[in-house]
Amino acid sequence: MKKLAIILIVFSFLSCKENKSKAEKTEEDKIDTSQTHFETSKKNAEKDTTMVVPGRSLGIIFLDQNPEAVYGRYGTPDKSDAAMGKAVSTWFVNNHGKKDILTIYTSRKMGVESFSRTKMIRATAINYVTKSGYGPGSDLVDILTKFKLKKLGSFTEEGQKFDLYDSPQGIAFEIDNDEVCTGILIHSKGEDASQNYIPIYENLKTKE
Repeated sequence: MKKLAIILIVFSFLSCKENKSKAEKTEEDKIDTSQTHFETSKKNAEKDTTMVVPGRSLGIIFLDQNPEAVYGRYGTPDKSDAAMGKAVSTWFVNNHGKKDILTIYTSRKMGVESFSRTKMIRATAINYVTKSGYGPGSDLVDILTKFKLKKLGSFTEEGQKFDLYDSPQGIAFEIDNDEVCTGILIHSKGEDASQNYIPIYENLKTKE
């Protein structure tokens, strides 16, 4: 009888220890799952702010959007030019010692709407990429495997020449002499870009 009591006590102790280990493991799993969910959510949030959708958006900036949200996020533009309901606003963003450019071109239907709408968005930061991974820093030869491009012309900026290649999907790529993309421009799909880009690229010389 005494031996039976001892066996029962030992069995009970081992069962409690096993249950405790299972409980601790379950709690660890919960923590791991919660941490994974947090990291995934963080990555998705970061991705949303840098994702480029041709003909639609660049990060959190959308075409045909009231630009007040953009001004609220980035503050007063470092450079701006406005006349007759149209405006070009540019911000120079310090990105790890490199000066990146963010520009929006807005237009207002005077007498019809009381606010402007974003018509074009330009960015040079390498973190802005399409779903397939193309953007500043991509080689032209690789971009051509995904987009059907037409060379519109050339422009100069800070003494350097760039070629502008456009896609009817609603995105244009700025290409340097090494045939590497240095900037992108988002515009409406199927837009005739040859004249509409002049507000962004003042010295653009279109291809004859």
